[in-house]
Amino acid sequence: MKREWFFIAGTVAITLGMAWGMARHEQVSRAHDAYLQGENYYAWYRDPAAKKLYLDEELSSQRISQDQYSQMMNDSDLKNALACYASVVDLFPAQGNVWVEASAERMKEVEPQYEACLKRAPR
Repeated sequence: MKREWFFIAGTVAITLGMAWGMARHEQVSRAHDAYLQGENYYAWYRDPAAKKLYLDEELSSQRISQDQYSQMMNDSDLKNALACYASVVDLFPAQGNVWVEASAERMKEVEPQYEACLKRAPR
């Protein structure tokens, strides 16, 4: 009887540990993906020619439509970058997640630029 209880307790502990590890991995990988998406938008903000080149390739290979191309060319890359970084910080706040820390640092750089753009924009 004692042996059965030990086996059940061990199985439950191992299962819980595996579930926690898989959830942690999922959270970190999603934060990483969102951070990289933010970096992509921020790179496009700094180099609009790279964005145009990428979207021209996507359009020529018919992975996006002309409407999507126009929308993406007119979209604010700085706003999108800030949204990606903010989503990492807000949605994946696990302690020790390096992507959350990197996003928070990048937000300190991007947010003032975005606010300055908003002030310059015509109303």
